[in-house]
Amino acid sequence: MANNLDNFALEVVGKNWLVSELLKAGFQTAVPSYDKGIDLIAFRPPNKNEMLKAVPLQLKVSKNEVFSLNSKYSECRGLLLVYIWHTLGPHTECFALRYNEAFKIMQERGYTRTASWKVEGEYTTNKPSAELKKTLKLYKCGPNRWARLFKTS
Repeated sequence: MANNLDNFALEVVGKNWLVSELLKAGFQTAVPSYDKGIDLIAFRPPNKNEMLKAVPLQLKVSKNEVFSLNSKYSECRGLLLVYIWHTLGPHTECFALRYNEAFKIMQERGYTRTASWKVEGEYTTNKPSAELKKTLKLYKCGPNRWARLFKTS
């Protein structure tokens, strides 16, 4: 039954999985009342002498493995693109990249030379190569990765 989820339901499952992971890593989340490119906001409650630091997240949730980028996300400073793979399985994986990191990967793989990128400003592959998967492993999320991302945002 779970494999029959539509895209909206799949995104809800992925978002809730991510919220759980962020909570375990010591972060809190908020959902924007209107989705205009930001699906979730993650933050760590500040100490007395700190200001609140929040990070906007754009989620890319998939039952399988999908890597995509849309040029419209270049406009949101500080946005993290969060790719959640195998959302319905027991081995869900998550990768978080800044736009410039994802764009660099796109350039290195030649994806920015595709017609879809040149014309539409977007690219998607639902069959990432072994080389692309190896590169994305550098951005795999866990408690330490989330902490590093917050320090540099």
